Amino acid sequence: MTDWPRIIMHLDMNAFFASVEQQANPELRGKPIGVIGRGRTVVTTASYAARAFGVKTGMNTWEARRACPQIIFVVGDNRKYADTSTRIVALMHDYTPLVEVFSIDEAFLDVTGSLSLFGSAERITALLKERIRREFGLTCSVGIAPNKLLAKLASDMQKPDGLTIIPPDRIAEVLEHLPVNELCGIGSKVQRQLARLGIRTCGQLGRFSVDILKRRFGVIGERLSRMGRGIDESPVIPPEDEEAVKSVGHSMTLDRDICGREHLLKYVLQLSEMVGHRARRHGDHVPALVAAGVAVLAGWGLAYNRASPAALRARSPM
Repeated sequence: MTDWPRIIMHLDMNAFFASVEQQANPELRGKPIGVIGRGRTVVTTASYAARAFGVKTGMNTWEARRACPQIIFVVGDNRKYADTSTRIVALMHDYTPLVEVFSIDEAFLDVTGSLSLFGSAERITALLKERIRREFGLTCSVGIAPNKLLAKLASDMQKPDGLTIIPPDRIAEVLEHLPVNELCGIGSKVQRQLARLGIRTCGQLGRFSVDILKRRFGVIGERLSRMGRGIDESPVIPPEDEEAVKSVGHSMTLDRDICGREHLLKYVLQLSEMVGHRARRHGDHVPALVAAGVAVLAGWGLAYNRASPAALRARSPM
């Protein structure tokens, strides 16, 4: 790997919420469990034992129970997950200062400059996996590649507790027949639009006319072409180097369908309070104009609510 332009790792914790709950309660270990929100009926994550029965994130509890009658539902504890995540990220910094937290259960590490200390990216992976298992009782899957796009792709290829390496000379081979939606950043909507152009694999995307992609997708057309060829020059950005926050948001899943403007506005107010709470964390870095909106399936069109930074700060403290 010494001849690679960069060596990027993507570390993805396996069934993170469920695994943390199983470590906290030994009676749950090895059993099919589903983590749900307090007072909600949607599965936020499931253990691998539950996934073997077809339980998936986003299922209603009744759907999960139908797929796996013996499933055990556990109310999630966000503070517990955040604390565990923070400590795991701190552990990553023992191997490189270039750590970018991608979500509560995954992160990118640029270990290009760490090989002189640890020998190889495979050794760093082995050390991280062993420490995470010993100190937290958890497993993770790791992808190693020349960039973030491919490292994230690689970490999904062998789960749980896997390690996948995509070297530069195998990029074209790996991407040739890979469905485009396997790449992080290409969702179902873009996938459908690409399919209308006859593009279904990354190989086809990489060879397709950049001009046509730009006419169809605008500024992201060229980026899509580069993604199809496995090109991604975005750096691993530690928290201290991140740009100022440009937006904040919050969402919730209701435990039942609701209708009526009065009921909807109650939840809009609750969401607005949550967004304001998050915005106040950034103090003077709150954007000059904050807009909150809600889209609902019932067909209600709610006006945007706008508030100035001063109004946000005037509400109750965190």
